[in-house]
Amino acid sequence: MLGCKVKGYKRSCSPTVGGASRLFVSDANDFDFTSGALDANGDPTGYAAIELRAGASTGGSGATATSTLTSAAVSGVTITAGGTGYTTAPTVVFTGGGGTGAAGTATVSGGAVTGVTITSGGTGYTTAPTVSFVSTGSANLFEIESLEDTINVVMSQANADGSSSAWDYAIICNMAQFSQNMTNFNTKIDAAAACCQLLFVWQQNDGKIFTAGEKYVDSLLIPKFKLRQDGSKIDIGKKFTDFNGQNLSIKGSYSRPAFEFTGGMESLDSFIA
Repeated sequence: MLGCKVKGYKRSCSPTVGGASRLFVSDANDFDFTSGALDANGDPTGYAAIELRAGASTGGSGATATSTLTSAAVSGVTITAGGTGYTTAPTVVFTGGGGTGAAGTATVSGGAVTGVTITSGGTGYTTAPTVSFVSTGSANLFEIESLEDTINVVMSQANADGSSSAWDYAIICNMAQFSQNMTNFNTKIDAAAACCQLLFVWQQNDGKIFTAGEKYVDSLLIPKFKLRQDGSKIDIGKKFTDFNGQNLSIKGSYSRPAFEFTGGMESLDSFIA
């Protein structure tokens, strides 16, 4: 008897939806994914959360604080941990508490957040909102603005000889209008692929979110997975009505198809540049 268990594929009864609506790229070294709980059969459910790794290129992490209220408005912030590595002041974000409009600016000294100045107390707060700090450095998810219905991710099983499983990835989209900005993008993405490791995140038209190129999961380094630009083509066209832009092509190999991120777009919003 084989020493493994094989199960069939099942999905919920719903219409099939194709395509993707958004595509993001980042430095895989900046993020750590948290695995979701196993399902009833002991199978992975994907990634449940994402957070910045210590030392991410944002220039800092670890700052925490609490807020206080006066007459339904935020009147102050107390720093409970200054964090480390901040080279620029992070953005102060207030969430929850039943109100809206609170805002503040952080101050940094010696690589740590030392205080927050309230610039707007907001209105309607019934409980003190949660305070978080979003670094404004380079650790972001950068959206690749592509033409509608041009994002495509193809994962092809690549081992025909029965050796260890390998999947070839191709992430493709069309970016309109050749310009210096497009030249700059290509220069930087090529350099990042050579010196670092590229992370791609895409949101499908069915709402599901997937990742490719992730480097750290549960604070552990996962097996090598390199994505790089390969086969991209810039074509300005010959006629006024021709497509003018780039067919972006990103390729790489890994041991499995992409993992789903179940934390939702709201948990990625603070990282989107």
